[in-house]
Amino acid sequence: MNMSIHVNAMVEIAGAPKQFVNDTMKKLLEHIEKNEVFTLISKHRARAKEHEGIFSTFSELELEFKNFNQLIGFCFEYLPSNIEIEEPAKLELRREDMSDLMNELMLRLHKSDMTVKNVNAQIKLIEKSNHHLTKSIISLGLKQGPKSLEELSELLGISKAKLTPIMDFLVNNKTVKLNKEKYSLK
Repeated sequence: MNMSIHVNAMVEIAGAPKQFVNDTMKKLLEHIEKNEVFTLISKHRARAKEHEGIFSTFSELELEFKNFNQLIGFCFEYLPSNIEIEEPAKLELRREDMSDLMNELMLRLHKSDMTVKNVNAQIKLIEKSNHHLTKSIISLGLKQGPKSLEELSELLGISKAKLTPIMDFLVNNKTVKLNKEKYSLK
């Protein structure tokens, strides 16, 4: 459906360090300015501010779209944190436009779901590898002879607080034995 849609939008960036946040917002605005699918009427960029070690900034944009699909495309591409449709006061959507929107939304949700599943699988592999590596390093350290938790902590560069549950696990699984506060191989 052809109609002019006038919107105010806000895009936000958060992260660290401050220079990265500023550079990322600059690149985002440059990309928006070059996009020929819609018209950028005006922009206002806020200065990055710090909150608990994280920097954030935002830009307010005034945009014009020729149709609803362009507006939806903008939302999917730039992920604004807020959209206010100023004009027209009433939007009429064709069934096809709504179907296109729903199908695009489902496609993006499926892609996001697949990404999350892949990242979770990678995290599990990393955790498993880390577990085996830590166990191997502990075994190498204990081949030199029995060691206290403090000695192992210093040798491995792992804090006692983080090393304690690992050592408890190895003792419970009878990989390592604990005798008079000294760990040794079985």
